[in-house]
Amino acid sequence: MTDPRIKRYFERMGSIYFGLIALPLLLYPIVYLPLKDGFLHTSFPGSSLDGILFCVVAMLLFVLIFVSRRLYKRNLGNINKDWTFEQKLAVYQRASVIFYLAGFISSLCSVGLLYFTEHQLFVATYPMLLMLISLYRPTIQRLKRELPLSEKELTMFKNK
Repeated sequence: MTDPRIKRYFERMGSIYFGLIALPLLLYPIVYLPLKDGFLHTSFPGSSLDGILFCVVAMLLFVLIFVSRRLYKRNLGNINKDWTFEQKLAVYQRASVIFYLAGFISSLCSVGLLYFTEHQLFVATYPMLLMLISLYRPTIQRLKRELPLSEKELTMFKNK
């Protein structure tokens, strides 16, 4: 059976993760549904100065995700195998929260830009950002794969 501390840890991580993706996920249909039947700019994004600016902003939202992912990997790379399990989990949580916050900011900006610009580019940007963030949700398998755990620490997890 999985150690109760690990269960509590993943409940806390899940709460942080789902809490940060919940607001943009709630706002997206509230913003999108009125626009879909009304006026939604459908011009090619690069056909005007505004369109080019929108493309650049959309790319910056994705760059924020990729930069935060690299920061996440760098923080995990600094973990020493000799550290205590609690220290490893604390660094993993801090790195994950930074990544999730970047995803939250990118997603919220995407939904906000859809609202203010009413441009079709941001209709697609938000779901793609959500998909990227979802690939890195907190799981036991990810923790076991990304942290340098000792054999004793690995035995704390339930074997399936």
